[in-house]
Amino acid sequence: MKKYLGEGLLIVFSVLFALFINSLAQKYQTSQKVKVAKESLLKEMEQNQVIMTQWKEKHSKILKHIDEIIKNDSLQEELIKDHFLDIGALTGQENLISSLVTSTAWETAQATQILSELDFDTTQELTYVYELQNSIINSTLPDLVDIYFQRETHRKESLLPTLIQFKLHFNEIVGQETLLVTLYPGAIEKLQD
Repeated sequence: MKKYLGEGLLIVFSVLFALFINSLAQKYQTSQKVKVAKESLLKEMEQNQVIMTQWKEKHSKILKHIDEIIKNDSLQEELIKDHFLDIGALTGQENLISSLVTSTAWETAQATQILSELDFDTTQELTYVYELQNSIINSTLPDLVDIYFQRETHRKESLLPTLIQFKLHFNEIVGQETLLVTLYPGAIEKLQD
């Protein structure tokens, strides 16, 4: 009986020990995945911060230029001299965006459910940043481009209302970019903790 009891206890201990080792291995793998996700998010966030700062500077210049055009009739005439609104003249011959912000690391962290391993404050901070970033890319910028492609935009008699529309939209995008640029450092700090 002692022999069977000893073997039974040894089997139970072996099973519990194996479960313990398996649990440690899973925790280690999860911690490694969290580490990789944080590093990827941090790198993406730092790159996006640089790009968004550039966007903000560029769009602020365009906004100032639109203000100058609104106040100056001869600049308005120059803007529509070829019987259509010359967006290049409006933007100083620059593209609206020269590089894209990305959300690949964020989407990967969501898809792999690694975000559930991060603390609530970090997840919330990251969510603010990526939601605002998506709003700019998927809503504000397309709205701005839509104005340009409307037929009414290119009529000479609609120039001033169109310029005011552009001014309002550029005000909005610069405001969103300014907010986003102020949110990045907090999110980066959370990822570095």
